[in-house]
Amino acid sequence: MADGKKTAEKNRPNTNFIVLGVWLAIVVVIIGAYFLFLQPKSSLPPTAGNNSLNAEINQLNKRLADNPNDIQSLIRLGQDYNKEKRYDSALGVFQMALKVDSSDTVALVNMAYTKISMGKGEEAGPFLDKALKIKPDYDFAKFINAIYLSRIKQDYPAALKILAGLKKQINDTSKLTAIDNLITQIKQAQSQAESSSATPNNSNSK
Repeated sequence: MADGKKTAEKNRPNTNFIVLGVWLAIVVVIIGAYFLFLQPKSSLPPTAGNNSLNAEINQLNKRLADNPNDIQSLIRLGQDYNKEKRYDSALGVFQMALKVDSSDTVALVNMAYTKISMGKGEEAGPFLDKALKIKPDYDFAKFINAIYLSRIKQDYPAALKILAGLKKQINDTSKLTAIDNLITQIKQAQSQAESSSATPNNSNSK
């Protein structure tokens, strides 16, 4: 009996690794979507070469040295830090932006994105709730909220409902592709979660 149970457990796929794989795919989606949904766009002159992002960061820091309350530059700087995965730096910059204007929806959603990217997703909810209360149709807020609900809260139906509504709101092909990819991955995570929760009951009944 014990040997048979061990054999079954050995042959059973490790659902933790499967779910982890799904979430890694979602991380890829969220990173790609970040570039699609970025707001505001940079008002800086374009720079050439591989160091263009560093050049923009330097320009933004110079601007902020003269005007620390330039919220557009603060948001753009935080977004650039996120692109470089310098999340601690991005977090500090978005905190500064929200001190300038605590109701700026772009700063709020970028803060939530940064929290999720840092592995502190449980702290993202209040920022998303506030952004969506101020601007209910903000597409990127809805997208990140769907990730928050599915990944942090494991509320897959609520996340899928948001994304279904978002598809009706958006016409941009690239954004729609990102949404469809996220829907697929959330459904996979939901299926694996349901399978994992059902497995112990099945084994106990044998």
